[in-house]
Amino acid sequence: MLTPISVYMNWNWIWTFIGPKINNCGIGFLLNTGGSPEAQTVGSVNIVDAVMTGGDAFVQTTTNQPVENKGSFLIDNAELKGVAVAVKGPEGEVILEGGDKVVASWAQGNVYKGTDGTPKYQRGDLTPPNKPASLIDGSGKFVQRTRPWYDDVAPENIISFRAEGAKGDGKTDDTAAIQAILDKFAGCKVRAIYG
Repeated sequence: MLTPISVYMNWNWIWTFIGPKINNCGIGFLLNTGGSPEAQTVGSVNIVDAVMTGGDAFVQTTTNQPVENKGSFLIDNAELKGVAVAVKGPEGEVILEGGDKVVASWAQGNVYKGTDGTPKYQRGDLTPPNKPASLIDGSGKFVQRTRPWYDDVAPENIISFRAEGAKGDGKTDDTAAIQAILDKFAGCKVRAIYG
């Protein structure tokens, strides 16, 4: 029987997952690592503010990389509840223990510090980054907002900035026009930059 996988990452340059919630899945993230210039696989994956409940592994890689970078990933503030292994290698080897825990900041791959352009390979805990309070909600996670949907708004209640006088041509300074539109329709219309 196949093991259920929430996210299978075969190839990428860089992906960031913010706030994924995974329930009772065998593997949270299966990352195809071990790439080379001839065979590109996972470049970099950031998993931020994740919650996984139940499962065999939060992250599993396809190549064990104890000393070199062949596909980087970062776990930042992941809450695991009953997850057998936090990070697992291709042969089932435990790289990071699981259980009921919070992984504050853990990385496998090249880490850069300060302005030094020379990376250092890291496989283990990192000092969690300083996150400005204005970006964090009451639970310590990044503030998230979903994209708004306006399917319940009548078309006449959507105002086009261009129809109201903004040029939007990349050359004209539309500051005054935009401010006038915001002032005119404050609290009563949905405002759209384009259209």
